[in-house]
Amino acid sequence: MPKQNAPEPKRTPGAKQFIEQAPKALAGVAALTVVAYAEGVIYTRTYLSEFGALWILDTVPIAVFFERSLLPLLLLLFLVLLAVRGLFDMDQMDPTRTRRRFKASLTTMIYGPWCLLALGVLDFALDMLGYKTQALVASAVSALVLGLLVASGIDYVLVRWRRPDIRLDALMWYPALAAVLIGLYVVPMQLGRNFGKFDKDPFLSTLSTIHLYHDVTEYRLLFSVGDRIYVFPTRFEGDSPPIETVSASQVESIQHKRPME
Repeated sequence: MPKQNAPEPKRTPGAKQFIEQAPKALAGVAALTVVAYAEGVIYTRTYLSEFGALWILDTVPIAVFFERSLLPLLLLLFLVLLAVRGLFDMDQMDPTRTRRRFKASLTTMIYGPWCLLALGVLDFALDMLGYKTQALVASAVSALVLGLLVASGIDYVLVRWRRPDIRLDALMWYPALAAVLIGLYVVPMQLGRNFGKFDKDPFLSTLSTIHLYHDVTEYRLLFSVGDRIYVFPTRFEGDSPPIETVSASQVESIQHKRPME
């Protein structure tokens, strides 16, 4: 009797698609992780420079700051979601949906760079005029626009991969690429600067209030790692507050930000 081979297990289209696209998705996640890490470094350095406390980076691993930097992580998750969605949607033959996606991405890539430029100028002007809250809002919106611009670029590449006949004029592509490359440095720098100025202000600061034993001075909690706590007086003279390193055993109480009269 001829030997019969056991039938190979059938793979569902979803499982087959997952296996084929998983390496591409993982490569995209790795690349975006590097970008998010760089964004966290830029943000952290700019934020600490507002306090004149870059020396803290010599005592605390930068990875600690990155882990606590929410914005780059949110940006990473947002872009990963869009990229993975696009990769797994590539085999769905839906021309109408493809056209809608391409049109939305194209619109963002055309107008996004100019919107990002306008927000950058507005942020700079508000900062010069001393409007800390408004400047912070402008930089936050810039981060959102940058995320949409990057996501649209990824979506455009995926559509072009499936539809080579679709091409974007270089005059439209280059401004978007330049805006992304510049924005990846400028936007986190603006955010770090604006958050730093915001948190230095005794009336606006989002930092917790700290009281130490045998010390009547009210402090703000800048950062803590392990037993080390970095604080500065709520009220100080000059542009940069004096940063002190204290032990957790010296802390009498920690309070969340409360309105100051």
